[in-house]
Amino acid sequence: MKMKALYALLPFMLVSSACSAEALSDKVNAYFYAQKAVEHQHSKESDVTNLLMLLTPDATFEHPRFNDILSKEEYKAG
Repeated sequence: MKMKALYALLPFMLVSSACSAEALSDKVNAYFYAQKAVEHQHSKESDVTNLLMLLTPDATFEHPRFNDILSKEEYKAG
């Protein structure tokens, strides 16, 4: 009987996983779109703010050219 219940729940679990994957994909795409917006010379402060809003409070940025790691506050300050 337990196996039948698992088979009955399987479609719901698969749909749930697909929805989660789609939501995650949307977030990843939003991050890359926001990152691209801050990488050009005409970016605005709002572009930086949009990027930072997508990240956790303890996110850091590695700047390989200067061998430095910046906090969100340091990144925003430029």
